[in-house]
Amino acid sequence: MARFPNFTAQGNFGGVTSLEVVNKRAQNYERPTTGYLHALHRNRWGSVHYRITGKDDKGLKLEGGWHRPSQ
Repeated sequence: MARFPNFTAQGNFGGVTSLEVVNKRAQNYERPTTGYLHALHRNRWGSVHYRITGKDDKGLKLEGGWHRPSQ
């Protein structure tokens, strides 16, 4: 399974980046619709998940924003 950024022991999910950086990199993706974007709130009280449905000149098109609170 591909992941961005590459694994690092710092941060959550094994790495951190910004949506701005992801959208810039997405311009080179051939099939972004095979991916998901997972975001963790700064204080780790929950997360938000999006399905990637495509891309345009601004970046990724996302569907969702489904919330999963921490347990």
